[in-house]
Amino acid sequence: MSELFPAGITALTDLPYTLHEAIVRALLYLSWEELPKEERPPRSIWLDAKELGTWFKAVERRREEQYGNSNSSSEIDDPVDNAAAKDLLVGD
Repeated sequence: MSELFPAGITALTDLPYTLHEAIVRALLYLSWEELPKEERPPRSIWLDAKELGTWFKAVERRREEQYGNSNSSSEIDDPVDNAAAKDLLVGD
């Protein structure tokens, strides 16, 4: 990426605002390629922050419906205190 920098610029933060913003946006758009095809936002809303927010809230909702809520606070038994671990410790 540093090949895009003008002469004398060594860091992304030293770029003029417009060039910096263009590179940051390009990286954002490229990161969406890592999403499954059905979760990628259509190009028509890429520049609309409100529409993008709505899009990704819908994606999150679909993920929760499909995979369940990963933020649930179900506790996991302590490995030392669960029954399987007690049997192992007692069996020795």
